[in-house]
Amino acid sequence: METRSRDNQQIFNEAAEWFVEFREEQIDARSRSQFARWLKKSPEHIRAYLEVAAFWEDLPSLVSPGDVDIDELINYARKGDNVVLFNTANPAASQSPSEATSQPHATRSRPMRTRSRPALVAAAIALATLAASAAIYFQFNNGLYATDTGEQRSILLEDGSNVELNAKSRIRVHITTQTREIELLDGQALFRVAPDSSRPFTVRTHDMSVRAIGTQFDVYRKDSGTTVSVVEGRVAVLVKQPRQSDRPADPQATTLLSAGDQVIVTAQAAVRPPRGDVPAVTAWTQRQIVFHATTLSEVCEQFNRYNRKQLIVEDPELQTVRVSGVFSTTDPTSLLRFLHERIQLVMTEKDGRIVISRK
Repeated sequence: METRSRDNQQIFNEAAEWFVEFREEQIDARSRSQFARWLKKSPEHIRAYLEVAAFWEDLPSLVSPGDVDIDELINYARKGDNVVLFNTANPAASQSPSEATSQPHATRSRPMRTRSRPALVAAAIALATLAASAAIYFQFNNGLYATDTGEQRSILLEDGSNVELNAKSRIRVHITTQTREIELLDGQALFRVAPDSSRPFTVRTHDMSVRAIGTQFDVYRKDSGTTVSVVEGRVAVLVKQPRQSDRPADPQATTLLSAGDQVIVTAQAAVRPPRGDVPAVTAWTQRQIVFHATTLSEVCEQFNRYNRKQLIVEDPELQTVRVSGVFSTTDPTSLLRFLHERIQLVMTEKDGRIVISRK
């Protein structure tokens, strides 16, 4: 079982300290400003703070402002097999990132205010519980990044690679000294891979994987299939083959792609479109969405990634209407005006959705 790195452990400790301060005390403006700067250091800081909060909520309902059963809390904390004792003699462990940067050799730590004994006990037991559960928790949850509707996110990985995550997307990152693996669980991502010949960079979905050393490519996973578009360099797309009942099938078929190439992988085959358009596929990084004779049903599917008010096509005949154009993902009215003026469709708001129908 993997253990948390020293840097992650320090971030986790700092997150726990911040959480206890906010829970037990009144925080002044200066401390809130320090906390905001700490959160902005990296996504790991945000994730660590949310994990601390989640663990706290998982404690039994024994902790109340004025009534703490110390023995029962200690027994609860010791249920884990891997309880880790914190080295309270090391002042640098409680030093915030901003202080460590400004005074790398200093041993000062952020002063903690005096708390009541029950609050201190509850905080200490919460931290012990966090430590005992951390190895198992991180094994299943570490490296998970996600975006919501209309949200895009840039993620700098520890190997120097960059991931641009589109709206309503999720990835899981696993980087070691031997491998660099990303699982695209949902949605779309653009990968700018830092060269490292000793560690190939692999992106996986349920039915394929993309392997590269130093390159830039986009992977878009949908229910109908996964589209791989190469912006720079070369990649190898390894497609899982369906099992044949009469003979053992080759578990993977490889397709080599260069800059400007695309492939669409479905459950049946890997197909190169006759007119690949990589700039159109990656236009989302510029807050645009491009359609080339795209069916209205797919237009709505893509539009709904960026807007809370979802487009609905109830008429089956309208779903095959073709749409072409360039639209802003931050200005939904541009698409609605186009559908109304050019295709003569009617948009009706109903139950928080926009229903498209004929005039």
